[in-house]
Amino acid sequence: MIFLKQQNILFIKPHKTASTSVEIALCCASNDPADIITPLLPEDELKRAQAGGAPPKNWAWLESTERRYLRDFAAYSQSGKIPRRALPGGKNKLYSKHSARFYNHITPSAIKWRGGGVMLRDAFIVSMVRHPYEQIVSWAWHQKKLHNIDGLLSEIIDRGLTLPSPNIPYLFNKRPPDFVIRYETMADDLAKLSDRAGIKLGMHMLNAKGSYRSDRKSGSDMLTLAQKKVLYLRDQQIFEGYGYAP
Repeated sequence: MIFLKQQNILFIKPHKTASTSVEIALCCASNDPADIITPLLPEDELKRAQAGGAPPKNWAWLESTERRYLRDFAAYSQSGKIPRRALPGGKNKLYSKHSARFYNHITPSAIKWRGGGVMLRDAFIVSMVRHPYEQIVSWAWHQKKLHNIDGLLSEIIDRGLTLPSPNIPYLFNKRPPDFVIRYETMADDLAKLSDRAGIKLGMHMLNAKGSYRSDRKSGSDMLTLAQKKVLYLRDQQIFEGYGYAP
């Protein structure tokens, strides 16, 4: 999640839509001490620092938590290892969600529940969408790499299809986004958002998670007919709301 106070932009980050790359680009537009920037995975935090993006701030319940996070990240950037005391925060993370008021992939409902109701109501909300076929294949590759799973990608996809749709809460909330970046037209959409952000966002884009996927076949080619039918039923709002062909 990113909130840019002066630009009044609230970026609510869905899953597996290249949202980390957009988040890093938006961090480069941060120019107010009151901006809210949530932590990333350590390897993505390094990419954000290299891109010149502002570091996490105003995301935790306690200032001491944020100071410790920055110290732990500084140690990680030198050693490439997560400090032992950070391990209880979750696998491969430098923070615990319990200590975070706002966090990566937070939903609009959670933002409201955690005291961000006015921000949610008044800000220009930006989110992202991607064809559900491509989204779930990207998710499966991420799971396979992140958890070192030896099983077939199709088996991981089947497990994913048993879970609720991850991105409907971002796109069809009571307070819907004002602007949705489509993965398929990202360059044009970022250009439209750049004037509001105050920088050319496309110049700051990185391929944050591209290394997770080793097979570049289209999602349509990788999913079975049965998987497509289940996915359509699960994500029907996205297919129909954004004009994606099943």
